[in-house]
Amino acid sequence: MKTQTPMKLGQLTANPAELPVPEFDPPDQEWFNITGWGGDNGLPYNESLQIAEEKVFNRQQCADSFRGNLTLRQFCGFGYSEGMNVRLTLGDQGGPAANKSVLIGISLKPDPNRLDIFTNVGMFVEWIKEIIDTNH
Repeated sequence: MKTQTPMKLGQLTANPAELPVPEFDPPDQEWFNITGWGGDNGLPYNESLQIAEEKVFNRQQCADSFRGNLTLRQFCGFGYSEGMNVRLTLGDQGGPAANKSVLIGISLKPDPNRLDIFTNVGMFVEWIKEIIDTNH
């Protein structure tokens, strides 16, 4: 990504994410953080960035709930915090799913009736590197 002015990295709020190894597939039950601006209490968006933990849900069970429409390029997640289910909301789509500093997923359009779905970044690492190399 190119910005008009240089970003100051290394601060608490701005650190670069690492890519996973090529074809990395998050294992079942692995915890990861999600962040986004999605709303709660009936509001579409939050004024402050929200963070929550989810864990990877078994791919086959997730695919069964989606009638088989889940590929290796995607994974499911769910979370539970302070007595409530953790779910993505509309303002969260396109946000990161990270395990420590490694970007493992990108949130897709949330559906309140299904598990949260993420693009599996590990399946796109080689393509991402090609794009970066082409633009340098």
